[in-house]
Amino acid sequence: MFPIKNASELSDTQSLFLHWIELYDWVFSLPDNERPNDRVIHDDVSFDVWHKSFLAKRMSDSRGSSASGKSASSHDHVINFG
Repeated sequence: MFPIKNASELSDTQSLFLHWIELYDWVFSLPDNERPNDRVIHDDVSFDVWHKSFLAKRMSDSRGSSASGKSASSHDHVINFG
């Protein structure tokens, strides 16, 4: 997408742009029963509420599965930005 050899060459704007692409790519890869509807996706405030709720539920679920030895990073729908 950007003509670079190393991620450190990205400008702050390019890096932020890629962050948002990854976030929405992840959302659209969710199963239909987990993905928010288009109205929520197109409304920034609604999307933020949905996203926080989704992540909280995932964290809660991962705490419950900790007894089974699974860590949060072993779940399919965890995105690591960093």
